[in-house]
Amino acid sequence: MTPRQYREDYLTNSRVHEMTQKVSAVEDGSLNAHRRENPRHVPSIVRITTTDGEEYETRVGYPSGHPERPISDAEIEGKSGRCLRSI
Repeated sequence: MTPRQYREDYLTNSRVHEMTQKVSAVEDGSLNAHRRENPRHVPSIVRITTTDGEEYETRVGYPSGHPERPISDAEIEGKSGRCLRSI
């Protein structure tokens, strides 16, 4: 995300609103149980289902940028550059 995604023209874009109707967040009890047993872990699962029914899934134990999964200086510079260019 960059500041661009918070501009009025983006927030009122009908294509953006159409996409949000296709996204859902579902709580996974097994991840909650894992987190209770391993408080430093921040597990998540992302699952994408295509219009023809194919599913793609990935799981991570820590989000990018977490102390256990740090990002490189190049990634920080890239993200900073994208954010600064968009304002």
